[in-house]
Amino acid sequence: MKLNQFLKSAFRNIAVLAPVIILADPPFARSEVLPIATTEPSRPPAAECNLNQPGAEPIQACTKIIDFPDTSSDDRAAAYTVRGLVYARANQLSLALDDLKKADAIKPSPALDTMIGMIDINTSNSNEAITYFSKVVDAGAATAEVFNLRGAAYQNNAQYEESIKDFNMALQLNPKMIGAINNRGAAYAKQGNLDAALMDFKAVLAASPNDPLVLTNVCGIELSKGNVEEGARLCDQADKAAKESYFVQGALGGTYYEVGQYKKALEHFSNAITLNPRDARSLYMRGIVNAKLGNSDAASMDKNAAALIDSGIADFMTRNGVKE
Repeated sequence: MKLNQFLKSAFRNIAVLAPVIILADPPFARSEVLPIATTEPSRPPAAECNLNQPGAEPIQACTKIIDFPDTSSDDRAAAYTVRGLVYARANQLSLALDDLKKADAIKPSPALDTMIGMIDINTSNSNEAITYFSKVVDAGAATAEVFNLRGAAYQNNAQYEESIKDFNMALQLNPKMIGAINNRGAAYAKQGNLDAALMDFKAVLAASPNDPLVLTNVCGIELSKGNVEEGARLCDQADKAAKESYFVQGALGGTYYEVGQYKKALEHFSNAITLNPRDARSLYMRGIVNAKLGNSDAASMDKNAAALIDSGIADFMTRNGVKE
């Protein structure tokens, strides 16, 4: 598997639940992992340290190359990169982040900075994500996708003006970038600029009329504007299209939470958790909803479970304006 294909599949769901989902169209590195030099028989085999090997085989092979005393710095950086990406594929994101940072320390590159920033967003580390994406921008290597992702990191940090500037920059570079239009709509919504948010979301809906996440976003704005019938219709349409998607179910939970429909929110957060028991954001949000409904024991259990999965989840939700 090529690096760009791997990254596109590994980091698809970069989003926040409330009040609206960010649809991220994550960037992929513009260069492949550097090939590891062909080695002599007495040295670790290079061919096994690549993303095409199954299971833990590349981890073991890359570790041998990393630990071999005569490995060149370029080969060691490449081995750290491959091993980090294999860890990411297995959802071992802390190990992935550690390896990619080691590769970047040996041989810095905008591609590695982008990968590190992407993992930071997935682990709710918005400040560090901003730092790494800014390195790419400062190096003059930023694409529309990088500006879009830095904008998402700013938005996760409740820095909405900065996020909108980055989404606008992404759209200057790629005016047809639907993800940036959608993300800008989310930022407008969090600022309370519902008309601007609705304009962006409807532009996305015109391009993707059956996308359940897009339907959820428009539904959330319609409900917030008091258009209950239209909002409910769109949310029901999204729900029917994505019964098996924990991501959409969590998004619907966030939408109903924002408009005070706590029983509906509880239903959808529970659906999301059933589909993905490690969905820390839905667990935490279900805890808040349970507290609103007077279920204090269930609320504590959910929040504790969320914290075990993601220790920074409470701070992340607070930064995103989630009030208990």
